[in-house]
Amino acid sequence: MFSRNSNERMKLGPSLKRYWPFFLGMTLFHALVVFVPSVSANHAVVITLFFAAAIPASWPYVCGNAPYSFWMVACGYWFFGLILMAMIKVLIMFFSM
Repeated sequence: MFSRNSNERMKLGPSLKRYWPFFLGMTLFHALVVFVPSVSANHAVVITLFFAAAIPASWPYVCGNAPYSFWMVACGYWFFGLILMAMIKVLIMFFSM
C-alpha cells in the first residue's frame, strides 16, 4: 500500500551535491527572521515561512531519493544556520558602531 520505490537511495555526498538548492529556502527563512523585525514579530508569517522552507528541504528524503542522513543534515543546518545568522547580525551591529 505505502511501499517505497524499489530504487536504491543515493549516498549522502551525491545527494547533497544534487539537492543543495533545496536548502536555499532555509537560508532565506533565517535571513528574514533575523534581519527583518516585522517578520519575526508576526507569528503567522514565521509559521508560514517555516513550512515553506521545511517542506522543500524534506522533499528529497520523502520522495525516496536521499538517505535519512540528508534530513539530519537539513535539521542541523536549520538549527546551526539560525544561530550563525544571529551571530552575523551581532557582528554587523558591533562593527557598525
